[in-house]
Amino acid sequence: MLPPGLKKAISKGDFSPLYYLYGENRLDIDKTVEALKTALFPSGDPGLGLEIFDAQVDGASEILNAARTLAFGASRKMVVVKNAHVFKKDQADKFADYFSGPSKQACLVFTAEKQVFRGKLLSALKKSGRVEKFDNPKKYQSVKQYIREAFQCRGRQLSADAQRFMEENIGKDLSAIANEAEKIILFCGDKKRIELFDVESVLTTGSRNDIFDLVEAIGMGDVQTSVLLLGIMISEGNHPLQILAMISRQFRHITVAGACAEKRMSKKEIGQKIGLPPKITQKIIVQAPGWNSQSLAKVFAAIAATDARLKSSRANGRLIMEDLVFRLVDLRGRPYA
Repeated sequence: MLPPGLKKAISKGDFSPLYYLYGENRLDIDKTVEALKTALFPSGDPGLGLEIFDAQVDGASEILNAARTLAFGASRKMVVVKNAHVFKKDQADKFADYFSGPSKQACLVFTAEKQVFRGKLLSALKKSGRVEKFDNPKKYQSVKQYIREAFQCRGRQLSADAQRFMEENIGKDLSAIANEAEKIILFCGDKKRIELFDVESVLTTGSRNDIFDLVEAIGMGDVQTSVLLLGIMISEGNHPLQILAMISRQFRHITVAGACAEKRMSKKEIGQKIGLPPKITQKIIVQAPGWNSQSLAKVFAAIAATDARLKSSRANGRLIMEDLVFRLVDLRGRPYA
């Protein structure tokens, strides 16, 4: 939800030359940016009037040059700077003069996960523009709705299968959902309807095999390999809650496969039961004998406890996940054949 004062100002066409939008609630920040863009360019096509930068790769000089240069034939310009929180002090300080006297024809918008402009710099920004903090809502109607809106606010539609996959693989962390939604949209380009294949391509790149190998290493009692694979998955950009969801999903499949194997069901029947293709089903069937019902019950209890820690603790997410790996290794059943 847009802050009431800001929403009213945008609807009246009362634009500031500077906006600093920061906080954990990426969805509402993105909604605000889209609302500004729609109001500034009512025709729907900003053309050369819109430039988007990322502070992770673009420097202050490039951004300032864009803000001070009006596109040919345009009466107004919008410059969006994502991930402003990564600016070091020397980079942030380069905006000081501009904040004191911003271009009247430009709308320079900074978005950030946390506060970066402070002291006199922040005071100058507030004097010339608007500063808004966006906290995650304490309660949200549903994660399903949040996922849907994360795409709708960017003009995209998510298929039912794609939505379900995101619910199962990301968890309830709103920041993680917004982050993954942005990556999926970038991957899809101009595509308006996003399908399951698109979501899987982004969320499981480099992780589909890693998750099988991670659970297998845990089952074999190989702590070193388990921690190494966990580190690889995190370095690939997988959020700890996303990895936890994949581990939980994997153990659910192992539970079903083990129960089916006891009933002497065929590999094809087990695959149909868990809804996975033959090659992946085979890996799960191989892993299943390493876990009995008692150890699996403790696995899910450990996963639930880790989920609570990740959502409530300020401790490093990687360390929390490593602790889970050590616990799961201790809970393993007999080694795989």
